[in-house]
Amino acid sequence: MKYTLTALRSRTDPLAASVRLQVFTFDNGTWRETDRALVGRADSWFWFPLTGRHAVCAFSTSSTQPAPVAVSMLLTPSAGCSPTQNFRVDNGRIVPA
Repeated sequence: MKYTLTALRSRTDPLAASVRLQVFTFDNGTWRETDRALVGRADSWFWFPLTGRHAVCAFSTSSTQPAPVAVSMLLTPSAGCSPTQNFRVDNGRIVPA
């Protein structure tokens, strides 16, 4: 499995953003997206901290089944990192933990 975190700028507020977690599995010689989920609520992050050098405070996973995934993102440089959000990936599907 392969995982990505992507910052998505809000369409209504230029300072807000969402964070998307995507899961990909290798099938028939190609990587295919099997699921996606938001980390936190939509537009609940600040855009500029998410696009900086230290935007991802923690990101971990494991090859076990179901695979635990833990994500912590930078809120702001002065506020520090968000609480860790936990997910499970079971057969390519994301389940909040």
